Amino acid sequence: MAHHELKAGPGAVHWGYLDAKLAPRVIIDSGDSVTMHCVSGGPGEVGVRTDLLPEHKAILEQEKPFLGPHILTGPVAVRGAMPGDTLEVRIRSVDLRVDWAYNGIKPLRGTLPEDFPMLRILQIPLDRQRIRLFTEALGTLPPRCREVFLLHRLHQCSYQHIAQRLGDRRQQRLVQPGAGTLGDRHILRHLRAHREAPARPRRAPARGRRAAREARPVRRGCVSGAGEGRSADR
Repeated sequence: MAHHELKAGPGAVHWGYLDAKLAPRVIIDSGDSVTMHCVSGGPGEVGVRTDLLPEHKAILEQEKPFLGPHILTGPVAVRGAMPGDTLEVRIRSVDLRVDWAYNGIKPLRGTLPEDFPMLRILQIPLDRQRIRLFTEALGTLPPRCREVFLLHRLHQCSYQHIAQRLGDRRQQRLVQPGAGTLGDRHILRHLRAHREAPARPRRAPARGRRAAREARPVRRGCVSGAGEGRSADR
């Protein structure tokens, strides 16, 4: 199985559309892997940034958008694939290439154009170290806690809706008024531990009931229909 690398740049991207008639930028065999370099943002989104990747700058200078705003790398063709075949694509990792991002609202665009008639573009700095720690913390959550956390934080679902969606009234116990979800607290503890670790050694646990509380597993109180993540000392 071979590995291929497809770098973004003029001629290797198409801006704002998908078209099956596009010639492939790389042809692979079934089972091969591909590293694809991507860029994001046109002149209106990146503004006057001076830290653009060289290939991103070249794309903005030489390519023109058509229909939509997204700059797409590819396409990739699988040798021997025929119309009607099912292609299985496994994403092994997604890595940041720059330390910034953008978010924007444009008039008459999006799902609710009448509600957001203004133009607003935000430049967002990215802390790769913090993102890495957050991802690690998210991976340590019990499966049901992680699902609740993502539904609430990423998809903006209410806790009542989450409980109904999961089909388990006990999921309402994942939330304590004013304290956030167990997933929230678990991730905050993880980030705090990494931030404080270089500064000072962890102190020995106190005695008595306080020590018992500190010794409890971080997954306590996370109740699922199958019982996973349940703590005996909740």
